[in-house]
Amino acid sequence: MKKVIICLFIICFAQSCKSQNIKKSLNEKDVRVFKFIDKNVFVNSEYIHDGGKFILNQEKNIIPLPKVYTFYKKKDTMEIKCFCNYENNIYIDSIKFSKGKFEINIIKFLRKSTPQKLDKVLISGLNKYKDLYFYQINFNDTTNIYVKKN
Repeated sequence: MKKVIICLFIICFAQSCKSQNIKKSLNEKDVRVFKFIDKNVFVNSEYIHDGGKFILNQEKNIIPLPKVYTFYKKKDTMEIKCFCNYENNIYIDSIKFSKGKFEINIIKFLRKSTPQKLDKVLISGLNKYKDLYFYQINFNDTTNIYVKKN
C-alpha cells in the first residue's frame, strides 16, 4: 500500500512539472519590434521582417545589460543602445532613420505603464506573438523616454 501511494505521488508530481516546463518554454525569449517611418531600412538576418516592422527574439539575460540594435539604410548605419528591463516585450514605433548612435532609456516608462496586446499591429501570420503583451513606445516621445544621440 505504501508503494502505491508513493507511485501515485510521483506520477502526480511529474505531471505538474511538465506543465511548468511548457509555460517556461513559451516565455524564454524577449520580443523586440522596431517600426521605421522610412522605407529601405535593412537589418541582419536574425530579424523577422514584416512590412516596415523588424521583429527580434532575443535570449533573456539574468543581468539586464543594455542591448545594441543595428539598422542599415544605403551605406548609413543607425545603432540603438537600449537600456531596457529584461523579461519585457517591447514595440518601438515611429522611428525615423538617422545616421549615428542613439541611447534610449525606457526603464522609468516601463514602471509607469502597462503592457497591451498588439495583435492588430503585428502581422496576423505570426500566430506565436498573438497572445503576448507589449509595451508600446513612441521613439519621438521624449517626455516618457530618454533619447540621446552620441
